Formats: sequence, structure tokens, C-alpha cells
Amino acid sequence: MAKIPIPEEILGQLYSRFLPSPCPVPESPLDLPQLLLDDQECLSLVLSRVLGFGIVLLAGVIKLPQILSIVGNHSAEGISVNAYMLETFGYVYNLSFAIQMGYPVTAYGEFALILVQNLIVLSLIFYYNGSIRSSFGERRIFSYSLSAFMDHVFRPTESCCFVSGPHICWAAVPVAYVCMTAVMTFGVIQIEVLRALTGLNALTAVGSRLPQIVKNYKSGSVGSLSLLTCLALALGSMVRVYTTLKEVNEPTILLGFIVSGSLNLTVLGQVIYYSYIKPSGSKAEETKEKSEKKTN
Repeated sequence: MAKIPIPEEILGQLYSRFLPSPCPVPESPLDLPQLLLDDQECLSLVLSRVLGFGIVLLAGVIKLPQILSIVGNHSAEGISVNAYMLETFGYVYNLSFAIQMGYPVTAYGEFALILVQNLIVLSLIFYYNGSIRSSFGERRIFSYSLSAFMDHVFRPTESCCFVSGPHICWAAVPVAYVCMTAVMTFGVIQIEVLRALTGLNALTAVGSRLPQIVKNYKSGSVGSLSLLTCLALALGSMVRVYTTLKEVNEPTILLGFIVSGSLNLTVLGQVIYYSYIKPSGSKAEETKEKSEKKTN
């Protein structure tokens, strides 16, 4: 069978991206299927890398339904700003750590893409909320989710928001994250510090999802949360458990994805339950009735 005439330079780049180092290089692309069938370990590594590329591609649009939902409703009601801020911080230090460690792009590429989209969502939350105090109003819940650290980091930004109003705040918060990313990525923060932060991945996952889960439960609705985004996040976390096992030897990162996947599934379950199973507004009505009884 004739070999496909592909320049060796292009073949070399393709092999280097999709074939992990333990895999032998085939003489022809046509030999690749048989090579993978003969080497199960190589097959699992290639599958992990392909899934990693798929996750990165999906990450480019994963928050788009959420963004469109907020813009379409002209409201960010039901979305926990504290959960988003902590989640975004998690993407910042994980991205910086992966870049400094020299991991393959397939192992962390989605961090950068989701980070950009999260900054857009945060901007929209502050823009549409109008009241900055309402955006930062989840103190009690946030205090159980690393709020002391986040409050310290964002205290200057929060003060700026209170003084300047929403039209400045919607831009100030993303700028603060961009500066933080630059400081962490370009060596100002030592790798040992970033490694220690990745050790908090499980706690960060809990802190970035628990406020949203509690908020959904208390309000009896999911507001502007997007079903497609929640579904994609849940599936992506589960796929990342597999790719991390194969490509990244970091137990703390693996634990973070396991915890994150479990909590993402919880949020997804809430979206399905409150949007499609339980009558709309029933929980809110119950809460209102209880408060009226107490008043009377």
C-alpha cells in the first residue's frame, strides 16, 4: 500500500502533539491504527491526549451559553459572584503552575480559555447587578469558602467598586485577575507557592461551588444559570480525571478534579430539578410564606 505523501516536518509536529514519548513513531500514518492496537498503554495515552484536545476545544465555548443567558435576560440573578470569583482564582493559579511546570497544552489549555470567559461573566454580573453591595453580599456563605483569603486579595478592588460604582467595577475586577495571572505566570511567584496552592484545589472546588449550591437551594431556583454550561462543566471535570491520571502526576490536581466533578454534577442536578421538575418559584413562595408568618 502506497504511503501518504505528507511532508516529514508536518508529520513530526503531528506525532509530537498526539503521540506521547513512550509511543513508537510509525513509518506511515496508515500504520498508526495497528500500532495503537498492539500497544494498549500507548493507546490509553493517545486517547488521553485526544480527549485533552477535545476538552480544550470545548472550553473555548463552554461559558458562552451562560454569557448569552445573562445578556439575554439583562440580569445575573441567581449567579453567585463569590463562587465565580473563587473559581476564577483557581483557574489563575492552576494555569500559572501548569505553564511553569511545562505540562502539555492538552493538560491545561482549558484553564486559559475558561479564565477569559469567567472574566466576561464577572464583568456582566457587576454590570447588570447595579448594586455593588449586592454583588459582594454573600459574606456568610463566602466566609466558609476561603473568604478570608479572597477578601484580603480583593479588598482594594472592592473598595474601588464601592467608591466608583458599577460602571468602574465591571472592569476593575477583571483587570485585577489579569494582573494576578501575570504575576503568577512570569515567575514573580515561586513554583513552590503555586504547588502549595494546587494542594488547595479540593477546597477551592468546594468553595467555588458550595455558595452556588446553597444559593440555588435557598432561592428554590437557578436564575440565569445555563443548563448547557453546567452540563459541559460536569462532563469536562469527569474527562479531566482520566487525562490527569494519564498525563499529570499531581495527586492534588487529581483530587481537585474529582471533587469539582462531584460538585458540578450537584449543580447540574439542581438546574435540571428546579428548571424542569419542580414547579417554578415554589421554594421562593415557601420562603416568603414562612417570613410572613414570622412577621405576623
